[in-house]
Amino acid sequence: MTTPPASLRHAVHVLPDLMRPVMQSDVVDPGHFASLDPRLDMPAADLAWWAAAPRAARTHENGSTP
Repeated sequence: MTTPPASLRHAVHVLPDLMRPVMQSDVVDPGHFASLDPRLDMPAADLAWWAAAPRAARTHENGSTP
């Protein structure tokens, strides 16, 4: 049995109206990207799940804890 490839369910698009001021600024302020924070929660949760899944699968297959 093979595992299907991971899908990209959620994407965060950084549009020009956000990126232009960042590129024109001499100092990059992380605050420029604050509007993206709510949209980053779901992809971050997906990434954490996919990072933990192989370990959980190995533990289940081996019947032991890593």
